[in-house]
Amino acid sequence: MTGPSSSSHIELVERFVQALDDGDDDAAAALLAEDAELVYPGETVRGREAWRQGRASQERSTQLAERVEDVSLAESDAVVEMTARLVQRWTETGEIAHEHPIRVRFALADGAIERLEFLPGP
Repeated sequence: MTGPSSSSHIELVERFVQALDDGDDDAAAALLAEDAELVYPGETVRGREAWRQGRASQERSTQLAERVEDVSLAESDAVVEMTARLVQRWTETGEIAHEHPIRVRFALADGAIERLEFLPGP
């Protein structure tokens, strides 16, 4: 049996990012493996439900909209690395309030994200 194609790995990451951009945490969580490991600077979260609880506890501004822009994806085996900009815009004007570059590595298996790791540097 062969694994998913490169394009399906890229598509899975694109769907995850789009769900986050849309504010649909349920759709994003559905793309995580049940025991996914999410590595953030200074913190590691284990499990889909722990990630969902962490997202629910985050205070979200109604004045700012957050999106991932200028996404570039590169795949090797079952790992997709994303470089992008995380951009917060004022909802009233659309002007950029804050932005910074991000790098994220996604390890994928069985049609789900097993590990998501924020990497240092642009």
